[in-house]
Amino acid sequence: EMCIRDRIVRSTDNGSTFDNVTSSTTNDLYGVVFGNNTFVAVGDNGTIVRSTTDNGSSWDNVTSGTGNYLRGVSFGNSTFVAVGQSGKVIRSTNNGSSWSETGDLNTDRKELGGAGTVNAGIVFGGGPTLRSCTELFDGSTWSETADMITARNSVGSAGSQNAALVSGGQTPGAVGNTEEWNGSAWAEVANLATARQGLGSSGATAQLGVAAGGNPASANSTDATEEWTQGQNVKTITD
Repeated sequence: EMCIRDRIVRSTDNGSTFDNVTSSTTNDLYGVVFGNNTFVAVGDNGTIVRSTTDNGSSWDNVTSGTGNYLRGVSFGNSTFVAVGQSGKVIRSTNNGSSWSETGDLNTDRKELGGAGTVNAGIVFGGGPTLRSCTELFDGSTWSETADMITARNSVGSAGSQNAALVSGGQTPGAVGNTEEWNGSAWAEVANLATARQGLGSSGATAQLGVAAGGNPASANSTDATEEWTQGQNVKTITD
């Protein structure tokens, strides 16, 4: 399952092909996660949608309790956690039905990337002043750690607190820069084939990553989907 702006696309053949799914919102969506047989996606203006009964075929709106943009969501220990604009962090312990606030980030920002679980999260980048700062979450508080190499926002992100991937974004123009997090520091790896911002991404950096959609320039969008494997170049698999 993947979000591309206000669209949701779904694959039932390990990412070889994707089909469009009817979304319950017209707001842009930036992050999606699966846990406890439930898909949860987050986006603009505190938007949260979820799919619980049919493997992502249909989606319902959920009240988040915030109007802040939400840029990432993760699942662990039966809890969903979403992060977003101005350091906003919210969580749900009832399968995404209702949400409440938790500890805020040290640096206020929006359009940031994130990955991990409820007890081991990581967020990085953001804006509107371009950020490279990275913070780790231990289940209750955030702590600052090593910065990204390239400051940017509107990134694609995937992975875990110990092995994360950040790709694309804007600096302020669209970029293809890709960096890998090893648990203590960021390192540059192969760039995206198409420089873009506001893209969706998913996967684990030790295995396979997928980046889709986004804006190569401020006025245009792309349906390009790229596959990334550790130690190898990004390649376009659909366009």
